[in-house]
Amino acid sequence: MVALKTKKGMWKTRTLDIKKLLLEINKDNSLGHREGFCCDKLMEYINLENSPFIYLPPTRSYLIISNNITIDIEYCPCCGEKLPDDLTNELMIVLDKLGFSYEDPNLPQEFKSDQWSKLLGL
Repeated sequence: MVALKTKKGMWKTRTLDIKKLLLEINKDNSLGHREGFCCDKLMEYINLENSPFIYLPPTRSYLIISNNITIDIEYCPCCGEKLPDDLTNELMIVLDKLGFSYEDPNLPQEFKSDQWSKLLGL
């Protein structure tokens, strides 16, 4: 059960079938399809305590954080392979079409993980 804000600013409650909604949003494959890759060594670094390497599953973003500077990385610093494309724009498009923002307290759990992108085959 999710509360959605209508265009007139009213709130309505309804049950969402997230998979059905996501497939409908991407029925023309406009969000694309991407195969993923991640180096095992990079994942080891990401999982280390106090690691400067960060992985954000909802947007599939790989970052390095150092001295209050955040750097997006597109290639694995361990093996040089191209990392999967960042899905921040696609996530924002989907959330907008569903009437949510990422800060919405009623945001379904699927959007707080990589489940939404897996359901779409991204």
